Amino acid sequence: MPYISALSYVENKGQRADCICIYLDIPYLDCACVILPVKIVMVRSLFRLIGYMLLAVAFVALVLDGVAYLATGEIKFAAAGQSWTDIAPASLNQVQYAIQEKLGLVRFWDNVMQWLLLQPTAAVIAGLGLVFCFLGRRRKKQDKFAT
Repeated sequence: MPYISALSYVENKGQRADCICIYLDIPYLDCACVILPVKIVMVRSLFRLIGYMLLAVAFVALVLDGVAYLATGEIKFAAAGQSWTDIAPASLNQVQYAIQEKLGLVRFWDNVMQWLLLQPTAAVIAGLGLVFCFLGRRRKKQDKFAT
């Protein structure tokens, strides 16, 4: 079964290039490594973009909850599961089937996903957006000449 190692660096003609090493478990060989160059900067930018978009969607969901409060006078947040069902009802069942049957993660669905689907939509989407923003954060530039 192949597995992907952590991101590593390979010297390439005097320049450092980001790459991913995929180690293949092949019989009669100790280790076979395939090195795939990846532009990490682009992936991080994509993660940041997705994160910011999710944070914007979370803000819209919060505004919708505020409008519902102004209309009814009750503070009530829409549950993530209800919002998902309102937007795309078939996809929720497909995701549940994929997690429980295809991946065999019944306990994950019962314990984690059901709990998440009962939480406010804005909080769930904002949390997911923050995770993507964290994954796409910029590296701190290191001073080459430490004093």
